[in-house]
Parts: sequence; C-alpha cells; structure tokens
Amino acid sequence: MLTKRIREDIDANIGHHAASGLPGDSTSVVLLYLALNWLIVERLTLPGIFSEQDAHDLIDAAVRRSSAV
Repeated sequence: MLTKRIREDIDANIGHHAASGLPGDSTSVVLLYLALNWLIVERLTLPGIFSEQDAHDLIDAAVRRSSAV
C-alpha cells in the first residue's frame, strides 16, 4: 500500500514537472526525490553529519545540477 502511494506521488511529481516546462526530465525528478529523501533520513538519524549550512548547500547543488539538463 505504501509503495503504491509513493509511486503515485513520484508519477504525479514527474507529470507536474513535465507540464510546467521546467528544465530537466523525469530522471531529474527521481534523482532529486532520492537525494532529498536520503538527506532527510541522514538528518533524522545522524544529525551531526552535515551542518545546517552544509544541508542547505547540498540541496542547492542538487537542484542546480538536476535542472542543468
């Protein structure tokens, strides 16, 4: 049930991204999903690994690189 719901969310995000005309493709959307979710897990389980500024910089870099396609 959870897998189906997450898959629907990812598909909706890909559809919204494609319809919006933003740069990047479906792979960019999935890569951002994976990177940002892993960063959330990292922050929750190992909060000292990345500082607030490091996390901010990583998010900025992920978004910039995914939209550079």
